[in-house]
Amino acid sequence: MAGAEQHTIPRRMWSGIREHLSPTIIAAATLLIVLSIALMLTMEWLRRRSERLRGLEQT
Repeated sequence: MAGAEQHTIPRRMWSGIREHLSPTIIAAATLLIVLSIALMLTMEWLRRRSERLRGLEQT
């Protein structure tokens, strides 16, 4: 939550999209998407690794 005088990244991105698409906004959005995908893939890899290790310990 931000006041009217504060400009958070999402507010700047939204106002930038409404006015014009700047390369900075596109770069920030791309980085956020890539970071989100990387975190999801890492979590999935760790989950599968943990399941595999637990399976090896039980045998």
